[in-house]
Amino acid sequence: MTGGHGTSAAFAPELAKLGLEAANTITLAAATFGLVSGALVGGPIGRYLIENKIKAKATNVSSGGSDEQVDFESGFKNELSAKGFKESAYLMLIAICLGTIISKLLSLTGLSFPASVGGMLASAILVNLNGPKNRFYIHHTELDLMGDIALSIFLAMSMMKLKLWELADVGGPMMILLFGQVVLMTIFAIYFTFKYMGRDYDAAIITSGHCGFGLGAVPTAMANMNTLTEKYGPSPRAFFIVPLVGSLFINVVNSFCITIAMNIAAMF
Repeated sequence: MTGGHGTSAAFAPELAKLGLEAANTITLAAATFGLVSGALVGGPIGRYLIENKIKAKATNVSSGGSDEQVDFESGFKNELSAKGFKESAYLMLIAICLGTIISKLLSLTGLSFPASVGGMLASAILVNLNGPKNRFYIHHTELDLMGDIALSIFLAMSMMKLKLWELADVGGPMMILLFGQVVLMTIFAIYFTFKYMGRDYDAAIITSGHCGFGLGAVPTAMANMNTLTEKYGPSPRAFFIVPLVGSLFINVVNSFCITIAMNIAAMF
């Protein structure tokens, strides 16, 4: 379930080569179910943990137990402008170019990685080289808007490829597996993620985000965390950890796990 439509699109062709003709439909349908279920369970779980498992007020445990409210997003906001869109487009093309090179290098390992991994690594490099002096003139507001538009187009294109009639023979077993995954994610989030992340406010927000990308993808995780922090207060630690783990590290681990699982399946 982890990885969303990007991982589904990356591994569907490989599964088709192993004989699963409806691989594209199955993987995209599962990813769609994951995005929806991740949003449905992530928020309530986070709210339950904050209001029932954390005794102190949320404003007093926010950001590691400090009363200080940190507006960490204000530094990444700017006024929309035509120049900002132009420079953001150029910068995005550079990141895509570098990401393509990185993806080609990763493919030499023999493992399958989503195309987005190379782009994310390139973007991370550019942002860190940018530094506080903003050497590359990064316009975060324009980039966020362009990202939202691109994500909407990607999801629409993914949905257009679905051939739901191909699920007729596997619909029953698939739904059992998907609902079982939701139950497993819920149990793991409450009793493992929350516990080992510190049992505090940040841990509750991270747990909500984990439900988002554990069942779907990082956009779902971010939506869950944004909903909670708007009500209970900011959590910079959660917004640092979840995108890093859910966008970058998880794709590397996913590639190993899925490749090993496919090789085992091919033996049978």
